[in-house]
Amino acid sequence: MNHRGLSLIDAQNIVSEALSGARKNMLQPLTIAVLDSGGHLKAFASEDGCGTQRGKIAEGKANAALGMGFSSGQFNTLVKNNVLPEMFAVCINGATHGQFIPLPGGLLIYENENVVGAVGISGASSEEDEKIAVSAIQSCHFKADP
Repeated sequence: MNHRGLSLIDAQNIVSEALSGARKNMLQPLTIAVLDSGGHLKAFASEDGCGTQRGKIAEGKANAALGMGFSSGQFNTLVKNNVLPEMFAVCINGATHGQFIPLPGGLLIYENENVVGAVGISGASSEEDEKIAVSAIQSCHFKADP
């Protein structure tokens, strides 16, 4: 492990596992962004056929998880249940120059109870994006925060 958490090899393995899971489940083409614990892009892949903005969405989901300290899906649920006002999400997105996407599919990556990074996935439904992210993280022997 390096000073920013996730190694390049681990980040690439998470991307590979996510792509494999997407193909096994016959999902739409996915874009996957893996960030280290400092929020730096560590690994990235965008399958053929993905829309041009999927990369920004995937990275924004991962940034939302890192920024809040819990999954983007959990944040989305808090907004849906009126625990947090929708304007809060809008303000954070503005403050981060569009780098905060509060939709399911952004998850923290834990190793020994420490956050070592985050993954964001975009391309299928947000719920499918999140399932693929959880599976990819766990397949690489890390813990996810669904």
